[in-house]
Amino acid sequence: MSADNRICIMQDEDERWYVWMGSLSCEYYAPPSSAEPFITKADAMQYAISSADDCAVLEGGIEEISVQEQSRALAWKIEDLAMRMRSLLDRGCQWERNFN
Repeated sequence: MSADNRICIMQDEDERWYVWMGSLSCEYYAPPSSAEPFITKADAMQYAISSADDCAVLEGGIEEISVQEQSRALAWKIEDLAMRMRSLLDRGCQWERNFN
């Protein structure tokens, strides 16, 4: 069985570093609200290593969220929002639903 997990590290717009338990199946463009903030990358990395030690299984290890991953995740978010906007304007509802 796969754990599908990793510890993510990312610097955000406020120049702080964030650490969170993430999925290997997800791509991230921003830290989730549950992420732990740190002033320095070194402190974030130390926290990530300590968190990894507490995991029984950590399939993806510790990963810094790359520019490439952020860009793919942002592109997907833009496409999703555009589709929802079109649906809202065309059908009066932004969510896909059965119109039968």
